[in-house]
Amino acid sequence: MVVVPLRAPSLAYTGISIPERKVVDQMGPEWVIVGIIAVVVLFGAKKLPEMARSVGRAQGEFKKGLKEGAVDDAGQPAAETPESKPDPEPKTES
Repeated sequence: MVVVPLRAPSLAYTGISIPERKVVDQMGPEWVIVGIIAVVVLFGAKKLPEMARSVGRAQGEFKKGLKEGAVDDAGQPAAETPESKPDPEPKTES
């Protein structure tokens, strides 16, 4: 019996030419409409405003966190942290 080693196909050339176009260029306005309809069907028209509000709140919290982080990085003390508070002495019962 003769064993012939298998070779993996070459990845350098596959024979398929893919034009370099951006995804946005390939999407027309009809696909945007299809996407909107799909979101409405999946989540329902009543749920969408609630989801938009929660995304807006999350975005606001994220921006607030970035601002607080920038203040901390600048060397200015931010709000009081638990590390800066002195530890209370434990109570001993007699």
